[in-house]
Amino acid sequence: IQYNDYRGQYVALYTDQNNNVVMRVSDTPQGLWSDAATLVANNLTTNTGMYAPMIHPWSGTDQLGSGNKQYLYWNLSWWGDYNVRLMQTDLSPMLTQV
Repeated sequence: IQYNDYRGQYVALYTDQNNNVVMRVSDTPQGLWSDAATLVANNLTTNTGMYAPMIHPWSGTDQLGSGNKQYLYWNLSWWGDYNVRLMQTDLSPMLTQV
């Protein structure tokens, strides 16, 4: 869970019971949390084994430059190749959806 200046809310990432990577937002770290928005859907043939999504500490801050504030940067681990990928999610179309 991390506060995101762009959204003005707390953002939580996790994998759900179907191994989809989902995001929820809240005005406070204690909740009430929004419905889950799927960021990466689990597909048993192409991307199974996703786990441990972690928001990059600079995501949503001025540390990455003002042109990147609308993007959520996060790491995603994969079982298959035991690798970590840097992911990017554009939050601007999600301001009214989540």
